[in-house]
Amino acid sequence: ASAVACPYTTDNYMMASVAEGILSNGGKAGGLSEAAARSIMLESASSSGGPQDFRWSGKRKRQTGGDNPNNTTLHISWRNKESSENIAGVDILQKLAPYGCNKVRLPPPRGAAADNSVNKFGFLEFESHEKAKSCLVEFTDASTGNCGMQVGAIFFHLNWGKGGTASRGETKKARLTEVEALESSSLFFSIRRKTPEITTDEFSTYLEYMRVIAEKGLEDAILDGESTSETRITAKDEPALAVEKSIVGQQNSYGFLRFASHAAASMAVQVLTGSLDGGILLQDNLEGPYKNDLSGAVLYWAPPPKKVTEKSSHKFHKKHFPSDSRKDCWFCLASPTCEQHLIVTVRDTCYVAMPKGPLDDFHSLIIPVGHDDGKVGALCGSSAGEVDEVKDQLRSFLRSKLNKEMFVFERAFQTKGGYHSHVQCIPLHLDAVKDLYSTIMKMASDLNLEFKAVESDLGLRAIVTSSEGEGYFYAEIPTLSGKPRRLICVPSADDGSSEKKRFIPLQFGREVAAACMGRKEKIHWKECVLDEKNEGALAQNFRNSFEDFLGGK
Repeated sequence: ASAVACPYTTDNYMMASVAEGILSNGGKAGGLSEAAARSIMLESASSSGGPQDFRWSGKRKRQTGGDNPNNTTLHISWRNKESSENIAGVDILQKLAPYGCNKVRLPPPRGAAADNSVNKFGFLEFESHEKAKSCLVEFTDASTGNCGMQVGAIFFHLNWGKGGTASRGETKKARLTEVEALESSSLFFSIRRKTPEITTDEFSTYLEYMRVIAEKGLEDAILDGESTSETRITAKDEPALAVEKSIVGQQNSYGFLRFASHAAASMAVQVLTGSLDGGILLQDNLEGPYKNDLSGAVLYWAPPPKKVTEKSSHKFHKKHFPSDSRKDCWFCLASPTCEQHLIVTVRDTCYVAMPKGPLDDFHSLIIPVGHDDGKVGALCGSSAGEVDEVKDQLRSFLRSKLNKEMFVFERAFQTKGGYHSHVQCIPLHLDAVKDLYSTIMKMASDLNLEFKAVESDLGLRAIVTSSEGEGYFYAEIPTLSGKPRRLICVPSADDGSSEKKRFIPLQFGREVAAACMGRKEKIHWKECVLDEKNEGALAQNFRNSFEDFLGGK
């Protein structure tokens, strides 16, 4: 090989030093500039008639957005220096929503721009690479090749953004489709407005407005065209149409709408966004004073409760107490050890009593007189009718006298010493009720348990009967409509065998209530047992108040 004359080298310069890849001075070969070294390398390969025997060390050229199928981001910028108007992302989103844009990101102004609080660039996120590409084509001027659009008084330039590289595209969180969310009955609601800042009270008002709109949409969807105000079926009459709201933590920008079933959630998201997969709220479906405030707000599917297979993340109460020495049934009235000082009232087929270690001064148990009801539970046994009647009376009593709602549950499982069915009725303040549904679903998820909605008494009996005496956990969650949301869990085997049924902890219902009340120290009844004198005083007060209520009706 021969050396090429170069003014940057001396007579002692040898091509071998370059071919051997001796690099120094920040990547320059033998003191040469990068361009000169590259030229020598190419000439060496050409003169030898063979392929290059070196690999050039340099930065890899970034793939352009148009060539990268994972890129769903466009860059937007504007140069109206004379404008002091800050751009609202919702205005841009409204303009581009028909083209598949679902998010606008406007970084806070920095540097000189920060002095005037004026953004100069931002990013647009699209549902897919193809829709982002179509948007560019739509706003490209064929005569000049420039791509841009007018929003208000400002002209925006559009181009591919840097997002969507291969690694980023693989990890980017995608919205759930309706098919992917088949096990979900909740929708995610978010307001895409950063300024002015949304307060907690404002967002709660917006979410309540969305709850009402969703319920109304469900009610309208089942009308037969001839229904009148007298025959109209509402969420108050039909729990399957009820919608609840939920705000997790102290967030002021997003929350959840909880439906009775996936079908109800599907109908609502279709009506409100025009798509089963969700999206931006349709303006035509919004009415009233909040229509403008919710412009650009979105509704998407929320993930279903996670099914965990590893150790539960929730630390359930594991404190152990000495076993009870008594072997006779606690709840049989004929039992010689029945603690009759706890009885509140006795009916024909059931009676009401306070439990040992109550969570509240009006915590009660509804207990069938007959012990044989343990085979099917109190809610489907021979005393079911009277149990429901007493349950409704207790619920009305708590609402009118104490302004509290009632959490009802029954854990109906056979035990070694036999099971005498009973229904737990726990009073809860209104601020504790709002977290009840999310708490029970979270704790159930931690145990890999699944609750199903109960639509009717007939449906409840069918589920209980099909369990063939294996047991169940039933719960009634208070709602704004007045009619409780009814849930039931019949534990199934992990592998299809009857030997490995999932277990519902003995204190599960009480632990849910204690968590909502903020009284976790009362999870186990043995931790808050009173002496017989105080127990009798509480029961007497309960008895007098309940009888006065019934007598005044």
